Amino acid sequence: MGLDHHLVIGKIKIRLAKLVRKNAGRIRYNAKKLGEGNLRDTFAVKLQNRFESLYLREMWIQVKREEQIGVQQAEIELKNSGARSKVPI
Repeated sequence: MGLDHHLVIGKIKIRLAKLVRKNAGRIRYNAKKLGEGNLRDTFAVKLQNRFESLYLREMWIQVKREEQIGVQQAEIELKNSGARSKVPI
């Protein structure tokens, strides 16, 4: 019985390429420019506006929470009073 398979031997060289990473480091700013009046004032205004918007968002979340608590308390009072109607909007 004849076989049609032949033994093959070989050598393989593998070369690994160097991984090039982009510099994803911290952005450096020129702090000396903050000494200039116009740029300093512009930066201060932008920073203040950013914190004001965060403050307003927190206040809005607080208002919504208080509204939900008020609705829940009104529902509890209606259940305790024996009324079967829904809370008016």
